[in-house]
Amino acid sequence: MCIREIVDALGELEHALFRVRHLEGGQFDGAEQLLEHPELPQLSLSPDVPAVAAVLNKMRQRSEMEMCLADLESAIPAKQATSQQLRSRIVEAERLIAEAKADLLAGRQPDPNAALQSLIIDDLRQQLIEAQDEQQRAESEISRVRGELSAANAVIDRAMTEYANDVRISRAYALQKALIEELTSLADADGGRGQYGRKFSVSTSLAAIVNSHGFIEILRTRRGMVS
Repeated sequence: MCIREIVDALGELEHALFRVRHLEGGQFDGAEQLLEHPELPQLSLSPDVPAVAAVLNKMRQRSEMEMCLADLESAIPAKQATSQQLRSRIVEAERLIAEAKADLLAGRQPDPNAALQSLIIDDLRQQLIEAQDEQQRAESEISRVRGELSAANAVIDRAMTEYANDVRISRAYALQKALIEELTSLADADGGRGQYGRKFSVSTSLAAIVNSHGFIEILRTRRGMVS
C-alpha cells in the first residue's frame, strides 16, 4: 500500500468514526451515547492525602527513633571499655595487695605501690558498679527503642496495607458503579425489546460474592476457578 492509499484509508476511518459518533451530523441521544467513566482511584504519594500524611508522620517518628538508637549503640563500646579498664585495675590492685601481704608475712619489704592500691581498691570497685549500672541502663534503653522501632515498622506496614486496600475498595465501588450505569444505559437503548436481555450474565465468582453477602474471602478460596 502506497503512502497515498494509507492517508486515504486513515481519512476514511476517521470519517467513519465521526459518523458513528454523530449519526449523520446529529449527536447521539441520551440512550445511544456511550458513557464516559472517570478514571479509577489510584494510589498516591501526595502528602495532601490524609492516609499518606499519617504514614509520612510515622516515618519521621521512625527516623528519629533510628537516630536515637544509633546514638545509644555508638556509646556502648566506650561504656564497655570503661568497665573492662576498671576490672583490670581491680585485678591488678588485688594482685599487688596479695603480694604485699605475702611479703609482710615472709618478712620482706612489700611493694610501696600496694599501700596505695589498698587505699583506692574500694573506690575502684564502686566505680565498676556504677559503670556496669550505666552500661546496663544504656542496654535497656537500646532494647526499649528497638521494641518501639519494631512496633513503628509494624504500624507503618499496616497503615500502608490499609491505605492500598482502601483504594482497592474505592476502585471496586467505582467499577461496580460503572457496571450498573453501563447496563442501565444498555437497557435504555434496548427500550424493552429484549434484544440484549441475555447478552450479559453475572460471573460465577461475582454471584458467589452476592450470595455470600459480600464475603470476598470466597474469591481467595476459589482462586484458579474465577470466571
